[in-house]
Amino acid sequence: MTAILDIILSYIIGGILLLMILTVNANLTNVAFQSSLDYQAETNAMSVGQIFEYDFYKTGYHATSPKITYADTAAITFKADLQNVGTVNTVAYFIGTTADAAATPNPNDFPLYRQVDGASAAKSYYGLTWLKFTYYDSSGTELSTPMTLTSDLEKIKSIRVQATVQSTFPVDSTYSSTYWERTFFPMNL
Repeated sequence: MTAILDIILSYIIGGILLLMILTVNANLTNVAFQSSLDYQAETNAMSVGQIFEYDFYKTGYHATSPKITYADTAAITFKADLQNVGTVNTVAYFIGTTADAAATPNPNDFPLYRQVDGASAAKSYYGLTWLKFTYYDSSGTELSTPMTLTSDLEKIKSIRVQATVQSTFPVDSTYSSTYWERTFFPMNL
């Protein structure tokens, strides 16, 4: 009788150990997937930052006034010689809607549009879920938006860009999220 009890007890202990191993394995897989999505969101945020850095430091380069022609919290249009060849380009950044990104798995993201010289806007999907432009004058005072008057636009001396980027896929219905922020002080404003 004790032999049967020992066998049953060993099956129970073995089953508990097997469940513990499977649970640890599932948790490790979940953590690895979460880390991968965190990395994806961080990489996309860096890509968004690089796009803005490429253009924003050139704002106003070789351009005549007004160097910024439109400024709002979700859009900006400015002039700059992007390739340093003596040709002034008009660059516009604006965001789309979540409906514009219906093909992406994340229901909260929207595309970022970049338009140069009135050509069709290039649409980029980085997982943006929030984007805000803030404008400051020479004393660091925040300027109210939207701005369309040349006299107001000429007051802009720095531009702060804030963005939140989420991962493409969720883990347990939660998307990985990364915040990116930079203030640009274009030399030509």
